[in-house]
Amino acid sequence: MKRFCFLLIFSLIEITIQAASNIRITPVPSLPQLPVSAIHRIFQDSEGLMWYGTVNGLCCDDGYQINVIRSDINTPGLLNDNTIQSIAEDERGRIWFGTDHGAYMLDKTSRQVTPLDAERLQTSFIYSIRKTSDGAMWIATGHKLLRYNTEGKLQKTYLLYDHEGKSSWMAGFCESRQKQILITVGREGIYRYDKKTDTFTRYANPPSGRNLTCIVQDRTHNYFWVGTSSDGLLLFDPSAPKDSIYTYSPLPVNPMGEAEGDILYLEQDNREGILWMTTRSSLIAMRYDEARRCLRQTDFRLPAEYGNMLNEIYQDKDGNLWVASFDGKSFIIHFILNSATLL
Repeated sequence: MKRFCFLLIFSLIEITIQAASNIRITPVPSLPQLPVSAIHRIFQDSEGLMWYGTVNGLCCDDGYQINVIRSDINTPGLLNDNTIQSIAEDERGRIWFGTDHGAYMLDKTSRQVTPLDAERLQTSFIYSIRKTSDGAMWIATGHKLLRYNTEGKLQKTYLLYDHEGKSSWMAGFCESRQKQILITVGREGIYRYDKKTDTFTRYANPPSGRNLTCIVQDRTHNYFWVGTSSDGLLLFDPSAPKDSIYTYSPLPVNPMGEAEGDILYLEQDNREGILWMTTRSSLIAMRYDEARRCLRQTDFRLPAEYGNMLNEIYQDKDGNLWVASFDGKSFIIHFILNSATLL
């Protein structure tokens, strides 16, 4: 297994956050080697390799050098579009990735790139590719969610509509520890996949704002966290009475002192259970106060040098959080062992 040799680099470029002494932030070490600095997506494969989705190709980082998969003067026509929107790995270790126009499968050994279901997808904007524990690959595009087997053969297409019969879209995707697949659908609430009937059915009505985005299951409890586009982060408890399945919390505040209600991406760290989220202007950290049944913002503040147009948050196998930035330096949050708790 290939391993990253970042320790020396981290010691040279490490930035310690005084307000939260148990973490440190470092820029992604290979940023200078990328074709562009803006990163859309981050993914770590089963070998430990890091993959970055950029507007100028898919980048593979083995800790020593960067290999770029794209259409250029050397490989004309390799991809229909070089803007990478999604990355995943199938059970055979092949990398699936989606672009603004089509999806592809990459064999890491041969470096062969194969279009996925070109008949249906070659002109489609592929905004999500996810693998579930049964080996299925799920591709979201437009108002459709498509399920493929490991070989890239389409198994079924699920059309997504709103309550008025108009086309909708998948905003968030989550497979729980209980192997349940949940998705947030546009303004329609949370849907659950029924494997017996091979259909998605509404699991929970939307909150009053009808504005759900991302969804993750809590790392220790069976409830979920769902982002919204205006009401911040909500606790979603399927076992609660129907009129109280969503628990609201005070909106977090960004470094400028402004309330932040639009949650883009979300991760819960494995060390302290803190919820990290990107918003329109910053990275925010919140902890759930079980006694008060609400989220409480920590004292973490992102240094201004890291920009304010953040994209995805990705947790690697060592528990570090990688944050993709569009207009600044993409960075990594490391957790210092045996240190004080983030307040």
